[in-house]
Amino acid sequence: MRAAPTPDLVARAALVSLKGVGPTRSRWLLGSGVPATEVVAHLRDERLPPGIGAAPPGVTAKLVQDWSRLLRCSEAADMLAGAYRQGFDVIGPEDDHWPYAEDPDPPSVLFSLGDLDLMGDSPLVAVVGTRRCSTIGRRVAFGLGAELAEAGVVVVSGLAAGVDAAAHQGALSVGGRPLGVVGTGLDVVYPTANRRLWHQVATNGLLISEAFPGTKPERWRFPARNRLMAGLADIVVIVESHDQGGSLHTVNEALERGCPVLAVPGSVTSPAAAGTNQLLVDGCPPARNASDVLDVLGLFGPPEHGLSSGSGSGSGSGGSADGVSVDGLSAFERSIVNQAAAAPVHLDDLLSTVRATIPEILATVNALVERGTVELDGSTVSLPAPT
Repeated sequence: MRAAPTPDLVARAALVSLKGVGPTRSRWLLGSGVPATEVVAHLRDERLPPGIGAAPPGVTAKLVQDWSRLLRCSEAADMLAGAYRQGFDVIGPEDDHWPYAEDPDPPSVLFSLGDLDLMGDSPLVAVVGTRRCSTIGRRVAFGLGAELAEAGVVVVSGLAAGVDAAAHQGALSVGGRPLGVVGTGLDVVYPTANRRLWHQVATNGLLISEAFPGTKPERWRFPARNRLMAGLADIVVIVESHDQGGSLHTVNEALERGCPVLAVPGSVTSPAAAGTNQLLVDGCPPARNASDVLDVLGLFGPPEHGLSSGSGSGSGSGGSADGVSVDGLSAFERSIVNQAAAAPVHLDDLLSTVRATIPEILATVNALVERGTVELDGSTVSLPAPT
């Protein structure tokens, strides 16, 4: 059991519970060096802490009065106790698990659900992209998530619809332990369609947020969430992005922190790939498959087929894909089965997600068909119908 929260942690949590207090305003309130407990005490009295700089846009005397009223009406320690009762953990900069000690724009506090030790694991790779992804983009994200997890990588995403969700589904399909960074309170699932996935990530990995429990989705919170992903990751991989996609904000945050960014090449006719293709034109290294990512991490060389399973579950690990056993399969075979589990996959599409030739893919698929692991209808690979 964790120790009781310190007064500083209670005060930081109280500040982020205030309406409209995000990273910029938190940094402003705490930027004078006055302890968080004193900042809260001053605000209770409708006063700003001494030495504070110019107020950010939108901070008015009326807003400060509202903060004062809220702080007087609510007891921060009781609010934090409520978070603990929901099973959430709360950490601040003094905590051993704190991952943002060197970050240029750290959160004030983090709420978490799951295994905090995952933030100390290495490597961590963020796999992100557009919510309006193509079918191929979803398959690529699923395959990257699965194969990176098999190699012992912690797959990070924002748990958004589309690419983010597919990457975490892929990681979970091979027993990976993903890390989700969300922009709402940990008790406010967004999007609601990801409720089951949200629970799976919290149960098998870790969810974190800088938003106080109960915080509803607001547009500005998601770019703020992106900087937290960039601050955690050793590498950011963009699977698909429109030319003005929100994922490009994650790219900028990563580059600001010196974090390598890889982009998955896409069709020049696909609007969903316009942003990622432009990144490639600008000199961003390509991520044709998980092996490219592992190479940049300096962990593994390219294997004979597909991906090395590295320190992950390995080719002989147990598990299943939608009820089909993958025991004894190689990483290459597991990749094909996992993609077929997500949705029927055309042989041509497999070329974009695995490092192999068409003859090698055909030979492997035919072997899987003979074992009854997959079915091949023309050029489409799928899982056998349940019996």
